[in-house]
Amino acid sequence: VHQVVSAAYEYGLSTRGSAADDPLISLVDDSTPILHYMRYAVDLLPPDERTPTVEGDTR
Repeated sequence: VHQVVSAAYEYGLSTRGSAADDPLISLVDDSTPILHYMRYAVDLLPPDERTPTVEGDTR
């Protein structure tokens, strides 16, 4: 998720001269605290058996 948010943020910055004028930048800035909590919570969860633990592992 954080890659998508980062890409959207960078796109918003690159297409506008000022970040203050872009509603996408405002949304990302306002959402940052909850996204940090979500990432922390996901990191604490035990791995799901269906989730690959190694990149490329398709078990």
